[in-house]
Amino acid sequence: MSQKILIVDDEPQIRVLLEIFLRKKGFQTLQAANAADALEVVKNDNDIDLVILDNRMPGTQGIDIVNTLRELKKGVRILLLTGSISSEHKSVEVDAFMRKPVDLYKLLDSINSLLGQG
Repeated sequence: MSQKILIVDDEPQIRVLLEIFLRKKGFQTLQAANAADALEVVKNDNDIDLVILDNRMPGTQGIDIVNTLRELKKGVRILLLTGSISSEHKSVEVDAFMRKPVDLYKLLDSINSLLGQG
């Protein structure tokens, strides 16, 4: 069974691009447009292996829901996408950081490493 990735980003084009790319690479994907939707998806789907989480979204930022995601799904991996990595980001326990704009093949390498496939 392929591993499942939740893509959380307020920009629909980014979600669709990542979804198409990751599905072609054999992953199952889900999407959420904001932090609240992401939490709802994780509450309702216990099979999520990785969350690709945009930090800068309207309302609640990605780093603000990391602990809640981990409480809802023990062992979930979290990859935070951000424009710049600050000391605030470094204090949050995520499994990996990537700067936007994302190189899809570097993202894939990071995903494979996080999920034990690399």
